Amino acid sequence: MATGLKIEDHIAVGKRLLLVGSAGAMSSQGNTAYGANVEIRLKDEDFPVEQNQSSFGLSLVKWKRDMGLMVNLQSQFSIGRGSSMVVHFGLNNKRSGQISIKTSRSDQLHIALVSLIPIAASIIQMGLSWL
Repeated sequence: MATGLKIEDHIAVGKRLLLVGSAGAMSSQGNTAYGANVEIRLKDEDFPVEQNQSSFGLSLVKWKRDMGLMVNLQSQFSIGRGSSMVVHFGLNNKRSGQISIKTSRSDQLHIALVSLIPIAASIIQMGLSWL
């Protein structure tokens, strides 16, 4: 069984800037990991209409005798009517990290129609195998 505690606080600085800080600990089988995170979020002037925002974060994790430091950058912005993109970059003190790009669209009908194609193909394939 694992037990843990996390404390987090948000501080708004004006309408566009948000400071977020958190700290916590998690314990399991006699080992305890400690962590802390500081994040700065900058929202667009038209937020939440445009949903554009950027963030910068620093995280520190201590487990046994190992210490990890992570840096995260993220930007979310609109790329057209009903579409948005999130670009995320993360790097740790061991010089490994990730880059991710995610796009999303709020047009639900297109997504529903596209999802029917593999379902229909499976039904047709099952029907042909019975012949």
